[in-house]
Amino acid sequence: MQFAPSLGRLFAAIFVLLGSLFVGSRAATDPLNRLTNPGFEDGINGWTVYGMGGTVETAANTYYNGGVQAGASNVLVWEGAHVQKVFPAFTGGPNYNGIYQDFPTGAGSVWSATAKFLTHSQDQIGVTDNGVTNQCWLEVTFRDEDNFVLATYKSLTLDNSSPTNTWLDMNVLNNEGGITLTAPDGTKKVRLQEVYYQPSGFAGGSVYADAMTLDNITPSDPGLISLATNSTKIVGQTATFAVSATGRSTLHYLWTRNGETLTDGSAISGATTSTLTISNLQKSDIGTYKVVVSDDAGSIETSATLNVKTAEEAANLLENPGFETGNYSPWVKVNGGGIVPDGSLTPFEGSYMASAFNGGEFNVVYQDIAAKAGDAFTPEGWFMVSALAPLVNTTAWLELQFRNGATPLALYRSSIINANTVLDTWVHLRATNGFAADFSTPIGNSLNPIAPTGTTSVRYQVTLQSASGTGTVYFDSMTLIRTSAPTLAAARNGANIDITFATENGISYEVVYKDNLQDPAWTPIAGTIVGDGSGKTVSYTRTGGRRFYMVRVP
Repeated sequence: MQFAPSLGRLFAAIFVLLGSLFVGSRAATDPLNRLTNPGFEDGINGWTVYGMGGTVETAANTYYNGGVQAGASNVLVWEGAHVQKVFPAFTGGPNYNGIYQDFPTGAGSVWSATAKFLTHSQDQIGVTDNGVTNQCWLEVTFRDEDNFVLATYKSLTLDNSSPTNTWLDMNVLNNEGGITLTAPDGTKKVRLQEVYYQPSGFAGGSVYADAMTLDNITPSDPGLISLATNSTKIVGQTATFAVSATGRSTLHYLWTRNGETLTDGSAISGATTSTLTISNLQKSDIGTYKVVVSDDAGSIETSATLNVKTAEEAANLLENPGFETGNYSPWVKVNGGGIVPDGSLTPFEGSYMASAFNGGEFNVVYQDIAAKAGDAFTPEGWFMVSALAPLVNTTAWLELQFRNGATPLALYRSSIINANTVLDTWVHLRATNGFAADFSTPIGNSLNPIAPTGTTSVRYQVTLQSASGTGTVYFDSMTLIRTSAPTLAAARNGANIDITFATENGISYEVVYKDNLQDPAWTPIAGTIVGDGSGKTVSYTRTGGRRFYMVRVP
């Protein structure tokens, strides 16, 4: 079942008076570097996160400093405006944390890898009670088509004895101590990976990374220079996948979708070229698109995924909002939780739902979405407590955090689920209760929380708190809608007025007018316009007198 969000009356206006308008990297410098977003200027985009490797900060953030804000130093940045942060998972046992990227290659290709790492004295990489230090390093692995590791090369290890407060070069070394790494026979891809290892216990400490580099000194034959990227589009739009390749003889390309060979036709072009285009997208186009690039010496392949959504589905900023993939990805889960299929308990909709239970004092599931100051959001979801696992000394809620990097700026929280919540009934929650960055000082409530100054992302999170209690909370059909007022531009076009405004996916807009601002109501000009994430332009005949136009979200 689908539920339309309650958007309020967000709007922007254009006033027309007697014909006058009043409108109230690094990759570029290192061509051999095959990494996407190597300096984290686009957040964590392009990287695969495991464990606690998904934080990106700026110089406006401060170091942990034992949890004391007073005297905490600002984060150091090597270049650009952002750095990545990794720290241990505090499971009590061995755990690995970090990020990585894969790139297709073949045997005989030659690579080098380096990065800048830093641990600060106010959050220095720690030592366990039994004297074992946490460790962090950079590594390169060459892997076969089954992801089996054929060769591993590492940098020197950063630990508690390493220099603090200074950026260190983390060059990945071969077995002779050199910096060139050659892919062995059977290689199908190379992986650059940051690894933070906590051997045991609960010693903390963080490591910051910047300027990640994976240089392809000598490509394989054939070899890939750039890859197709994953894409999400709206029904009716066009998708393009493109690769750049090199080889010592004539290159040939063959694209497939979900294993089936593609041929040029009414909606597909470029099936045997480096660029594949699919027009008038439909749900049936969803899948994995793979290209095999071959020449006289052999072949190499890479793939990317295409997701096609209706405008209504695309309005929801969350991926996998109903957990219908049967797993959490791309949600981040910390401590207790799991995916529950339809069975003894019935999901709110679909075949799966998620759960949170006591695996530590705080048990969370979240997604981070890029945002900016002034953005408004509608955070909603459906929750249930079952009589099979009622809550005892346990509470849960939905929350929306506005963040600058890793620093919270404000929090909005739903009503609380606890032992008094009605059992075996799905309950709708919306995060509307506002709190300051300390998560306790009230700042007022809002049906559509607005991002404050400094916001770079919004975190949509389910939280279950249980120091010593029991019970499980189930949740499903999670929704995060961006409901900001449209940004407008206007221009004369002969006898017409062209009004252009940005749209959000799945949000309906209407253009209305008044000839006199004292009139009691606005008059719609035409029907609603459904946004698809692009700019929309509507044209209306100019009047001889003055007219006031407005674009609003009804």
